[in-house]
Amino acid sequence: MRDIYMDMNRLQEYFKYTEALGVGRISTSQQDSLAFVTAENFYLENRCEEAQKALSNYFNQFKEGGYQLQANYYAAQCALRSKDNEKALNHLEYLINFQDNQYTDEPCLMRRALFMIKQITKKLPITMAVWHRLPMKVVADARR
Repeated sequence: MRDIYMDMNRLQEYFKYTEALGVGRISTSQQDSLAFVTAENFYLENRCEEAQKALSNYFNQFKEGGYQLQANYYAAQCALRSKDNEKALNHLEYLINFQDNQYTDEPCLMRRALFMIKQITKKLPITMAVWHRLPMKVVADARR
């Protein structure tokens, strides 16, 4: 039954259900683990939209959860896939600021790439067709 609730991304209902049945209260660490595994399963199945929702639930529910590094890594990857660069940057910053972890190098490179893309798109607001019709002085000034 737990797996069904996990597949539906309705873990809070499962926790309430088990408590109401008198089966016992699920510990906070177990809830943390189940919430992360739910999000991770969606991510590993390449279901990023569902993973993002589950990760958002995880971040809201477990601000100091035991899987924050992995969760932020998955969230950054899904944000990049959905082209939400600002959201990706937030998660990458978390990973970078958490020193000496297995995710440090890749987020640094991804963050740099996102900043470069941002700078390039700011500097190239006109199309190449328009670019070629501009006077040479304007082109030279724009390149500086």
